[in-house]
Amino acid sequence: MTGTPSAVHAPAHRLEIGTATVELRRLYAWLHEILGDNVPEDTLFALDLGLHEAVANAMTHGFPHTIVVTLRHLEDRVEIEIEDDGIPFDPAAVSPPPLPSRLEDVVPGGNGIRLMRRFLDGISYERSPGRNHLVLTRRLRTNSLA
Repeated sequence: MTGTPSAVHAPAHRLEIGTATVELRRLYAWLHEILGDNVPEDTLFALDLGLHEAVANAMTHGFPHTIVVTLRHLEDRVEIEIEDDGIPFDPAAVSPPPLPSRLEDVVPGGNGIRLMRRFLDGISYERSPGRNHLVLTRRLRTNSLA
């Protein structure tokens, strides 16, 4: 999907989940089981946040029948592909809503794309016949200050 040779040869971890939001717990456990002690804590947090937001949005707004998540832990980055058969939606092409100017105007929700962009290094989207393919990328840093 990403076109990088190392991504093709990296061992892939794959999980198919249902579309009920309770499946987000299973996704969390799966991610932490694979990456837990293998990446810095800030990287795990960023990937967990981005994955949760992307899958929750697909479940809530895309009405998919299936969701398949594939994780590749490469030498310099982690890539997570989310594939579903829901309504086409490219989060990389959407502008997040403006931030409220007053605390009283803050409402929950609507900041998932903003958070994904803040904590991830890459978000790419492709539509193939009947399938959404969203790839989330987080570079592996030598220290958490990078």
